Amino acid sequence: MEPVKSFKLKGDIPAWIEKLSATNLLAQQKAFSETKFCITPNCEESKFQWCHVIPGASQLSQIAESGKVCWIPMRERDRWRLHAFFWSEAPIASTLVFRGFCNKCDNRIFQKIDTSLSLDQETIFLLAYRAFSYYNWRFEVDFNSVKNRKRIMKEMQAKNPDIPKLKENFGRVHQSDVDRLSFLKDDYTKMTKYMQNALNKKNYNFIKTKIYDFDKNLPLRFSLAATFGNSLLNEEITIDRAEHPPSPMLFMHILNVGNTCKLIFSWLSSIPKRFPDKFLQQLEEFSESGHLADVLMRYMFVSNHGLVFKPSFQKKFGYEGSNYLTIPLAGQFYHGFRAEMTRICSPPYFQWNWKIRDVTNDYI
Repeated sequence: MEPVKSFKLKGDIPAWIEKLSATNLLAQQKAFSETKFCITPNCEESKFQWCHVIPGASQLSQIAESGKVCWIPMRERDRWRLHAFFWSEAPIASTLVFRGFCNKCDNRIFQKIDTSLSLDQETIFLLAYRAFSYYNWRFEVDFNSVKNRKRIMKEMQAKNPDIPKLKENFGRVHQSDVDRLSFLKDDYTKMTKYMQNALNKKNYNFIKTKIYDFDKNLPLRFSLAATFGNSLLNEEITIDRAEHPPSPMLFMHILNVGNTCKLIFSWLSSIPKRFPDKFLQQLEEFSESGHLADVLMRYMFVSNHGLVFKPSFQKKFGYEGSNYLTIPLAGQFYHGFRAEMTRICSPPYFQWNWKIRDVTNDYI
């Protein structure tokens, strides 16, 4: 991440706002550079390599142009100077990487999915485990950033008397944020243990899976761990903790397998059937109606961690399509708004003829 001295705001922005924004940037930079660990229990290794969420050689290289791909980093340093459409073009080596494993464990655990994929229960579980590991590391970065913010902000204020004084309730509000994330951290720690136990026992039935084939190669790759708290259309969904105490995790990947892109959708096998059934039903219905590209692209943009696409692909978005994809990101990034439910438009924004064909007779 680049040094704070190069952080510049666009437009006529007061210096004190620039300094406060730089505070958030410093907190995030510190968290990003210092958050490194191996998720494997009792691992004593001290070398933490940058791991790819999506394999570079076997997947990202297929959609790269001049060695580069596009992704949506959503970094604090971009908050006031993002171009209109939020994505960045970057070398494969620096795209969707994280430090949540030591070198040894990353190479040992994920060797099978770092080459051309052959879909079986083990491969599908490993895809889910790596996506979750990135999800967990991203949370740790955000958590550490929040914890750093108070100290850095006070140091910045002491050195810059022109910055307005912090409100009296600042410490209480900050602690409230830390407490909220601490609760989530406990949840993710439990889920990590569940997944590691399944990995160690080779209990690949820990998740269930549906696989669909696009019957063509797409100019993108995607790998995400999320929850059923949001539907495919970004509707808010409540799953009672009494009904399913662990986080209701889902895993979605769009990867090249056997020269065509497959949509691999997995979920914890303990989740009540009606939640994955609804998600799968919507995927199939929008495939039939011609809206699948609209719905999937917006879901991937709103999720914003896990999508990589060919640089020239952006030309196919068009002006209205780009706004359709990025307006919810602007609301989240600048104002903290929750993205609105995805609207279904006729004709669709993206008439790319994306259709999926079920290639699993039943759940794997």
